[in-house]
Amino acid sequence: MDLLYGAKNALNNTARKFLGSTAWDTAACELLAGDASARRYFRLRKKKESVVLMDASQNPSSVAPFIHVDQHLRQLGFSAPAIHARDEQNGLLLLEDFGDGTFTCLLEGKDDPNRLYALATDILIALHKHPLAVPKDLRAYHPEKNAGGH
Repeated sequence: MDLLYGAKNALNNTARKFLGSTAWDTAACELLAGDASARRYFRLRKKKESVVLMDASQNPSSVAPFIHVDQHLRQLGFSAPAIHARDEQNGLLLLEDFGDGTFTCLLEGKDDPNRLYALATDILIALHKHPLAVPKDLRAYHPEKNAGGH
């Protein structure tokens, strides 16, 4: 496996094996900024295509709820990344790459902040109004439990 330059050493053996079972095993790899979790993200590039490897191997039990909410949002017609490959047991997902246009980056750029906030508000309103907005079997949020990362 010829897994790339930059972030090659950041991938664990399980992630390398997972990618070896996909068409992305020889892709260039770069570490992306993380979110507020123990997950790590890598952008894989091959020719003009790219995908994102989500590595939740530190907390593999978080992958099933991620998949559940992702599929639910897509079924409702909202934008969520397509899942191209998965290894739930080891906490690995290969996701559609939405690019670098995060909300924060767009706000810092030349986009009209009022338009962006209006779009975000419209999405939240549409989700809130949807009769099936809350997925079945979604664990209820509890501040005391969630504050400690459990």
